[in-house]
Amino acid sequence: MTTTQQIPEDRPGTATVERGTDLAGLLLRAAAEFPEHGVRYCSGERALDHTPRTYPQLLDDSRRLLDSLRAAGVRPGRVVVLLLEQPEKFLPALWACLLGGSPSAHWFPSATIRNVGQRS
Repeated sequence: MTTTQQIPEDRPGTATVERGTDLAGLLLRAAAEFPEHGVRYCSGERALDHTPRTYPQLLDDSRRLLDSLRAAGVRPGRVVVLLLEQPEKFLPALWACLLGGSPSAHWFPSATIRNVGQRS
């Protein structure tokens, strides 16, 4: 599986659905083929406390973020560091990077901070 399928830079927010098997194509295909399905963001406070987002909503969130990343100068191939703890912010950012052809590095600060000074 590759990450070669991208939304062209000159056409922000206008990706066409490809039938490829690369990572970026997965969200594009899911949004087109399964628009009523999606992800649930769990709060962790209560077992049934969650916020649903359909694949088309996740794709729209990701496209908007990709447009913002491009406006900030991020181009395909440039590494983007994701410093996000909340899944509802992390997933659109991850998919924006995949759609734009930018590798992402993930850092979860709270896990790192909690482990500072602990020895295994």
